[in-house]
Amino acid sequence: MYEAMRVEYRPDKVRVLLIAEAPPQEGRFFYNVETSEHDSLYLETMGVLFHGLSGEGYGEGVSHSRAALRSNKADYLRRLQTTGFWLQDAVSIPLPVGMSNKEKGRRIRGNLPRLVQIITLCDPDWCILISRGVYDNLAEELKRAGAPIINERPIPFPAYGHQRTFRQGLSGLLLRHGILPLPPYSGHD
Repeated sequence: MYEAMRVEYRPDKVRVLLIAEAPPQEGRFFYNVETSEHDSLYLETMGVLFHGLSGEGYGEGVSHSRAALRSNKADYLRRLQTTGFWLQDAVSIPLPVGMSNKEKGRRIRGNLPRLVQIITLCDPDWCILISRGVYDNLAEELKRAGAPIINERPIPFPAYGHQRTFRQGLSGLLLRHGILPLPPYSGHD
C-alpha cells in the first residue's frame, strides 16, 4: 500500500532524497492524498519548500498555508515530484506504538542494506535524514556507503513542538546547499 503511493510520486531524477523513520500507523502516510490531519511531516516539508516557511511561529500565514497544502495535496505532491524531491522511510512498515528507542534503532539499522540499495538505484544529489533516531542510527554507515548525506546533525521530526526547529533545520540545509529557492512550478511533468 505505502510503496504504491510512494512510487506514484517518484521523480524521474531524484535530486533530494528525504529519509524519515517509518510510515505512520492508521494510513496517515506522507503520499496519501486522503490524509487530512496529523500530517506534520507533509505540512512542514511542503511549507518550507513551497510557502517559504522557515522558523516563524504559527501565525495567520502558516494557517493559510496549511489549508492550501491540505486542500491541494495531489498538486503539491506533483510539485514535489517535479522538483526532484522524494521521501523514503528507513523502515518500510509502521513501527508499533510504544516501541522503545533501542528497538527502533535496531529496526532502523536492520534496514541499512535496503536503504543503500535505494540510494544506489535512485542516485540522489543530496540525502537528508529526518529524526534523531534515523540520523543517529544511519548517518555514519550511509556516509561510508557513499550516500550524499548533507545534514551534519539530526533534524527533528516535526511533531510534539519540534515544527519550528524542523523548518529551521530543513530550510537552512536547503539554502546552504543552493537547493532553495526552487524554480517556478509550471504545472506540467
